Amino acid sequence: MQLEGASRLVTSLDAYPGFIAYFRMAGRVDGSPRWRVEGGFTEGVRGLDAATDFGILAAVVRTF
Repeated sequence: MQLEGASRLVTSLDAYPGFIAYFRMAGRVDGSPRWRVEGGFTEGVRGLDAATDFGILAAVVRTF
């Protein structure tokens, strides 16, 4: 789990929000010694005018 925030990054635009916050959660499952499945999501908590509202991550990983 991760909660991330940032203050105003742009000062020359009045409509740009003063604070942005994200909540992120991810996990992984080991299928075998060389294969793994990972997944997660990102949710915009505050300042959605300039931030991603929702995102999904999915991956299949193989190590050599």
